[in-house]
Amino acid sequence: MVAIDQFHSTELAGLSLVAQNAAVALAVEWSLRRGLAVRQLRESYFVPVHLADRDGAPDVVAPIQVQADRLVVRSLVQPRVAYPAARAVVERRGQLPEWVRPLETR
Repeated sequence: MVAIDQFHSTELAGLSLVAQNAAVALAVEWSLRRGLAVRQLRESYFVPVHLADRDGAPDVVAPIQVQADRLVVRSLVQPRVAYPAARAVVERRGQLPEWVRPLETR
């Protein structure tokens, strides 16, 4: 189960809060089922959120916290913001999925 806090996103502007939550929850679930999550420190993950095109880079990244039996999304961040924290948990940059690497290192 994915629980979503209220957040403001320019990518989802114009949608009702219910529609925003549904879009993010379904996009997170889609990414998790395909093994696209990147581990962070302390039982948390970065999950790519594809809102427009699932074949390209994600529109935003959802930092996910594992709490009891649910996943909690508290915010959405730009993919370039996720890179430094994701990089801290791998030995080599090449171990990260391409979507989380900055454009200049691909």
